[in-house]
Amino acid sequence: MKNKLLKRAAVAALALAVMIVTGCQAIAGLDLNAVLKNAVKVTSGESKSSLELQLRLNEEALAEYDEDEADLYRLLSHVKLTIDHAAVEDESNMSVEGKVTLSDLNIPFKLRLSETAMVLELEGVTTPIVFDLTDEAIGSMFDIETDSGNGISAEQEGTLTEVGRQIMDFVSGYAIDNLPNPSNLTAAPVVETVGGSPVSMMKLQFTMDGPSIWEWAKTYVNALIDDREGLTNAVSSILKLLEENPVFWEALGEINPFEGDVLDAPTSDEMAEEAVEEIITLLESAREEMEWTESEDEEFLNELLNESLVLKADVYVDAKLDIRKQAWELNYELGEALNDEYYESVVTGFTVKSSSEQWNVNGTVTAADPVVTDDSLSILDMELMEGYEALQYVDEDSDLYELLKNRLHITRQTYHAFADDYYNPPIIMPGYVTVVAVRDVAEAFGATVSYNSLTRQVSVYDELTDTRIIMQIGSDKVKVNGVDEVWPYPVMTIDSVTYVPARKLAEALGADIEWNTVYEDWKELTITRE
Repeated sequence: MKNKLLKRAAVAALALAVMIVTGCQAIAGLDLNAVLKNAVKVTSGESKSSLELQLRLNEEALAEYDEDEADLYRLLSHVKLTIDHAAVEDESNMSVEGKVTLSDLNIPFKLRLSETAMVLELEGVTTPIVFDLTDEAIGSMFDIETDSGNGISAEQEGTLTEVGRQIMDFVSGYAIDNLPNPSNLTAAPVVETVGGSPVSMMKLQFTMDGPSIWEWAKTYVNALIDDREGLTNAVSSILKLLEENPVFWEALGEINPFEGDVLDAPTSDEMAEEAVEEIITLLESAREEMEWTESEDEEFLNELLNESLVLKADVYVDAKLDIRKQAWELNYELGEALNDEYYESVVTGFTVKSSSEQWNVNGTVTAADPVVTDDSLSILDMELMEGYEALQYVDEDSDLYELLKNRLHITRQTYHAFADDYYNPPIIMPGYVTVVAVRDVAEAFGATVSYNSLTRQVSVYDELTDTRIIMQIGSDKVKVNGVDEVWPYPVMTIDSVTYVPARKLAEALGADIEWNTVYEDWKELTITRE
């Protein structure tokens, strides 16, 4: 049933996505297609913006969740990203200052990006966080061999950039030129403040609900399918561009398909026709899926794309046909569309708001450079840290500490296992003593395990609690930080895996242990500490 719901939702999402990312024809003398084409050509500028999400929650459904999950939903019920200032110098260099708000918590940040590094400064974190973007670092991350001496030249890089821009022009031309207008689109001259200065602009405004968005999306898909000539011109232009720029293939390290005498190799026209057929087939499949939904699942479609789904937009365009200011709002009440007899959605509705303004469009902009200090933290190193290790770099009085420690519980360490697990399951021994694989539990808590094959001695060291446990295979005598203990079952190996009494191991590591019934006789063992 869930898969069917997801499939249905995906069809509706397609219609909504098409509406949001595309444009329309001229109105009141304003060439909106040119406006949209200009928007994709912006390479530099300054701006400020915000993006806000508000969720409306079903408290009855939320009551079925455990306390931590319910708190997480409430935390995420109001999220806002505020960009106070963004400076985009070019494709590789930018700097951003702003804050993230989650309910009652505010986390200011600064982000600096260059070709070689990204540096993030978070209020409350005592040192910058660095992401190395050099070829060597990226190659190491993805296990790709790199040779800095054989990298692409400045000429090749410039060619790649220019080819990419021209390809975008060809694609956007076909996509944008076929756009239908929203039915109630209006335009009027206004004067608005942008970047602290008054600007004369044309204000475009429209409102669409769920049914009208669906009709708009169908019209657009049909227009794309009918414009085979426009698609053929776009594809042919792209192939011609790639054929005329062999340096493109050299930079990518790929074989140039347009060079060499290959018997029966397809011509450029044949390659274009094949690509056009594939794209048209995909578009026709989308249209057929939409038609099937209308005929076979009309009730669900009406529930999902109902009149409570309302998209409002205000877009401000200057005399150069640059978008200088925008405000979008999307409201939606889910109703019963995503519920069934087995599932009741926690979210009953949501509101998404977005606003932005930009100035110095395609002008000379200088972004702040990223500064890597000696004490900077590598983001890759942070990924390997336990939660408590990462938290050592965060000020205890900051909102970020409150978020990580008390709301997201990143210092919580948990071992989960089911009695019928195929791999190293917990085992209930005679006397109702549960034994577990010592390495699995230790590693879940970030502890290390060593084994001496000569003495058959197992040693566990837990850095967090500075605890060392020394055990002997076949013995119930154990040392915990030098203190002798007798555990209720001897340490044993089962299928070459070392097992120890679960409760005693949990106590030694400062953790709590419990069995929970998940479903009928399906039981889960949980060992947790925070």
